[in-house]
Amino acid sequence: MARVPQIGFAYVKATEGGHFFTFCRPALEQARHFLDVLPREPDTLPPAVDVELGGNCTPIGLDREVEDTVSLWLETVARATGREPIVYATHEAYDRFLRSPRLRRRVWIRDIWWEPRLAQVDPWALWQFDARARVAGIPAFVDLDVFSGSQAELRQF
Repeated sequence: MARVPQIGFAYVKATEGGHFFTFCRPALEQARHFLDVLPREPDTLPPAVDVELGGNCTPIGLDREVEDTVSLWLETVARATGREPIVYATHEAYDRFLRSPRLRRRVWIRDIWWEPRLAQVDPWALWQFDARARVAGIPAFVDLDVFSGSQAELRQF
């Protein structure tokens, strides 16, 4: 078993409606549910939405409709929290939907094989590089991520 580096931050799921943002339910309904359970302590990390294609309902209609749906979730959560959400995505979802100027946010990219390869206008803020790590005291596998910045920048994040 590989040695896990010192943990400097952690995200915990607030909601899990099928694991991630689903194209099967209205965005406003999902945003409201997320806001109902979101911790409100001042030192929490920014809210995040997980946009993936695998295991999700097939997006019906045009990519523009998906863009509208994700945009509504992001705007609703930003307005309610006063914080800009970060978007977690696989490269597939990023390439298909999230390169739109309307959805430009800080990106949390999942790539367990390679360092992220995003457009220059979308530098990654977080990178999930492992999905099957072990951490003492947690019986299940955990994801491991790295923040793109210094400790001071992480505190501002």
